[in-house]
Amino acid sequence: MTEQAQTNKVELTVLYDNEATDDRYPRGWGFACIVRTNRTLGLFDTGSSGEVLEEGLQAAGLSPRDVAWVLLSHQHADHTGGLSWLISANRRVRVYVLAKFGEELKQSVTERGATLVELEGAGALAPGVCSTGPVTAKADEQALVLTTTKGLVVLTGCAHPGLARIVRQAKDLWPGPVDLVVGGFHLKDATVEATREVIAELRSMGVMRVAPCHCSGEDARRLFREAFGSGYVECGAGSMVTAGW
Repeated sequence: MTEQAQTNKVELTVLYDNEATDDRYPRGWGFACIVRTNRTLGLFDTGSSGEVLEEGLQAAGLSPRDVAWVLLSHQHADHTGGLSWLISANRRVRVYVLAKFGEELKQSVTERGATLVELEGAGALAPGVCSTGPVTAKADEQALVLTTTKGLVVLTGCAHPGLARIVRQAKDLWPGPVDLVVGGFHLKDATVEATREVIAELRSMGVMRVAPCHCSGEDARRLFREAFGSGYVECGAGSMVTAGW
């Protein structure tokens, strides 16, 4: 992958999750996260409900018109359900999907007047803001990668292809340290042994901080908290995580 411009400051605000760390934010099954850098503001996934997404944006002091772009990690409804509402409120938004996504989803974007961008592989959305392109599994998924001055920040929707696999693909594309991995880790039904194997793989790759939420599961959160100590970040709707400073 060609060298990607870095961003100095990253501010992530979780708008949509089944747990909340701030009572001003509603709870809902799904995931959505505001991505703010010193150059752009976008949204990673949209949760399962436009109503809950709207409440989350309001709690964050944002309007849907503030969102320049949306990247959808995968096609499951708990990550795409708020998209129609968002487009109806902001037709200028750019929506990044994998080319392999279904035509029905793509048509829903273009018919509502937003700009659809189909990704065949890894690519940049803005300076320092990138997609891994497809990480292939039964359901293809993409992660969002922020290349900061202190290392990579990797956002995962559900990590269906495997969390360690996604992080490894990000490192292969943008070699260097991994400062933070945040999002759904898809370990809620995993055994303790399997979760510890994932933790060991992340540690071997030098991951410094983790912020599991959404489909990660309470047991996995506990194990990550024990393994990463001060590098563990509590995460849910209303959480704000910074990187790159």
